[in-house]
Order: sequence, then structure tokens, then C-alpha cells
Amino acid sequence: MTRIFKYYRFHLPLSFQSNELIALSSYPGCVSSTDDFYMTDNGLTIMDTSLEVLNPRVYDRISEDPKRPRLPRFLHVMATNRVAKTGTQWTSMLASESLGTGNSQWLVVDYNRFTPNQPLQDNALRLLEQLPGFAHQADVTAELSSRGAWGSFNRPFFQAGCSVTKRPVALFNPTISNRTT
Repeated sequence: MTRIFKYYRFHLPLSFQSNELIALSSYPGCVSSTDDFYMTDNGLTIMDTSLEVLNPRVYDRISEDPKRPRLPRFLHVMATNRVAKTGTQWTSMLASESLGTGNSQWLVVDYNRFTPNQPLQDNALRLLEQLPGFAHQADVTAELSSRGAWGSFNRPFFQAGCSVTKRPVALFNPTISNRTT
């Protein structure tokens, strides 16, 4: 199928949006990015990697409460993209409603926290891991600065995420080895 790069520009002056332009990779006929790669004109770049869950019991955490309807994941991501002004705000907003149906490690780069030839400012790179009944987020800028790059390979970074997924710590590559945070 044909891959395309879309640009959505919405000028909504009476809304809570923090940006007008969102760029995303997608397919014809899809409203959102099917591979979760977004760039906003307020300086955020958002991407995710799926997390493999080896523990089938973790799906028992998904709530099926008809009194509490939930947004489909793609709508929640698109709304968060529209409203969030910082990486911290983005990860907090998405973590507030963890459906458990999109097991992901979200990386949010905040280019407003970046100055060429200067050390990275705190919260330049935020990480959010979402699994059924679990969401953990943190500033991982120091980790990025010490390594010089960030690798995301379908494995949780946080030890708590490893416990939920029953995924062992990846020791074969120091870029994807987990810490105890």
C-alpha cells in the first residue's frame, strides 16, 4: 500500500489547541498515523514502539466498564497531540487514560528544550510506557546524553514494565539493557 506523509492544519482560535500543524506518516484513508510518528509545529516529535507482552494474565487488567466509556487510542493520541505544549504534558495526558489495548513505549522529543552545541535540558526526551493497568513515565534526557543515542527495541526500559510484561532484561545490547528505575 502507498505510504504518505500527511499535514493537518487546523486553525481553531477558540479551542485549547497548542499547535495548528501536525505532520504524520500514514496511509490514504487513515485519519491518524498507523505507525505512531507525529511532528507538531510547537516543537514536539512523538513516536512509539510496541511492547510485547509475554504474560497473558496482564490482559485481565483491562476494564470493561460500560459506565466508563473510553476514547479509541488513535483519537486519544490525536487529541493529546493537539493540546499538549510540552513533552511532560504530553506523557502525562496520555498516561492519564491507559486503555491497555495499545501496549507501547512512547518517546517524546521536545525541541524547545534543545539548543545546538549546548547540553540537553531536562525533559528534552520523555519516555512513557503503557501496558494494561500500568503507565510509567519519566525524563530520560540524562540517559540519552550519556549514551549519545536512544534505541527502542520492543522491550520495556523501566524495570516495572519488565515485571508487568514478564519480559527479561535485554542484556545482549547495552543500548536496550534496562535500568532499575
